[in-house]
Amino acid sequence: MRQSVQRSSLVIALRAAMMVVLAGAGLLVPTALGAQEAGRVLTTDEAVRERAEDALRAGSGEMGRRPVFGANLFTGAFSASRATQDDDYPLQIGDKVLIRIYGAENTEAVSEVDGQGNLFVPGVGPTEVLGRRAGDLHRLVEAEVRKTYTSNVKVYAALLSPGAIGIYVTGNVVRPGRYLGSSLDDILFYLDQAGGIDGLRGSFRSVALQRGGQTVETVDLYDFLLDGRLPRTPLKDGDVVVVGPRGPVVQAVGNVAAPYGFELNRDVALGGAVIRLARPDSTVTNVALQGVRDGAPFARYYTLDEFVSAEIRDGDQATFRADQIGATITVAVEANVGAPSLYVVPRDARLTEVLALIPIDASSADPDAIYIRRQSVARQQKEALRESLNRLERQVLTSSSQNAEQATLQRTEAELLDRFIQRARDLEPSGIVSVFDGGTLTDIQLEDGDVVVIPDRTEIISVAGEVIAPGAFALIPDGSLRDYVDRAGGFAENANEAKLVVRKKNGTTVQVGQGYRAEAGDQILVLPEVDKRFFALTKDIGQIVFQAALSTATVLGI
Repeated sequence: MRQSVQRSSLVIALRAAMMVVLAGAGLLVPTALGAQEAGRVLTTDEAVRERAEDALRAGSGEMGRRPVFGANLFTGAFSASRATQDDDYPLQIGDKVLIRIYGAENTEAVSEVDGQGNLFVPGVGPTEVLGRRAGDLHRLVEAEVRKTYTSNVKVYAALLSPGAIGIYVTGNVVRPGRYLGSSLDDILFYLDQAGGIDGLRGSFRSVALQRGGQTVETVDLYDFLLDGRLPRTPLKDGDVVVVGPRGPVVQAVGNVAAPYGFELNRDVALGGAVIRLARPDSTVTNVALQGVRDGAPFARYYTLDEFVSAEIRDGDQATFRADQIGATITVAVEANVGAPSLYVVPRDARLTEVLALIPIDASSADPDAIYIRRQSVARQQKEALRESLNRLERQVLTSSSQNAEQATLQRTEAELLDRFIQRARDLEPSGIVSVFDGGTLTDIQLEDGDVVVIPDRTEIISVAGEVIAPGAFALIPDGSLRDYVDRAGGFAENANEAKLVVRKKNGTTVQVGQGYRAEAGDQILVLPEVDKRFFALTKDIGQIVFQAALSTATVLGI
């Protein structure tokens, strides 16, 4: 029996421990707040810098690797020879030529350029054509024919197909070897035949064309990928195409049109080269650069203009961001008024400036109950609730039992608390900011995303939480909270009757007794009483229940 109880307790403890680990890793809850959300007023530069530091920290682990730019170039699309012929093509040994003589003499033949570079013309004899332009072929053959047939003869001569040549493709390619084609085919054709450039080892920016042991041209395939420019040197039989080792690579991520790894054509390049390759969009203002310098981690944050001249090295990652804080913010308005629900105002705008834009009808809306819902405050409330829940989990894990009976009780408590914690994690605080102090409006500066709420006038009081029949009730003149609880059927069995929470129409929250006089629009929240005989963590549970009521207007039951 004791082993069974210990095993059950261990399972519960392991499950709770896993929740703590996940919470600590940020997988179940939001990450911690930055200084701006925590209440410190930041200048524009400080705000941008703080967001930059967050970005750099977020990427401080192993940087994600993007496909190398050009990796999808060789998929077989270049494997067919070109269908059209080039008039500038130099005739080679093995080229086949159609010769047709008609009129007084009718002859047709397909001749091949022989090893001496001659083309045999029927009835005429050999004619030297090696190295001559394909566009001049007809004229050359016709001139030779006319030496024999001076009149009443017409001539047609056309190159049928270039002779086959063999090109060696080697270096950092998938399948090195000798491949057949024609001199009309370019380097892309032969690279494609060899399976393309090895994505891990090969260079797209250093492809050498060698002839007779000498490099006659070095091809940068980025010229083709970016601008459509092809190498112009015609290939000859026996040429060697050598793909060099891959050069330094920089990763470009963020707001860019081309999120790839880009090969640099030198060991140290400048950021301007990365900008040209990655093509950041028009919103980008800053670049976070990470890498290694002298064996140590390196991180810098540049404006886009500064990044143009920044040194870039192998293994760097450039994250393009739109971090510039704009001159305006967007503020929403929730009110029953015939006015727009969104306003674009200057970044330093204050509450009264927005209120001046809203035609408030005091007969239906209550301007004395205005409040603001703010995202940064909601995040703070969520974080505070998360910390309380984590603390409660740790206390559950560290509690010990003296005997089997106590272990059984703790197991039951742990199961209940597990469900309680999960429900609490799902709550979303409203981030309410009260702007009235003693009946006076506080003209606070607004933030981007603020929602200005102007409640309707109402004579309704709502009652929720630990009562028999929660509901909404008409205002009772001089009515106390107990009067409204009675209308809701009275307190439930586990209600905390001594301390009630009232959420006012203007967003403020107070903890009061039953004799408190309710006002129009009040929301009465009856919290549960935590049984001290059952739960050893009564104080912490009660605090979380109260936090939830304040930040979400929700009564969280056990």
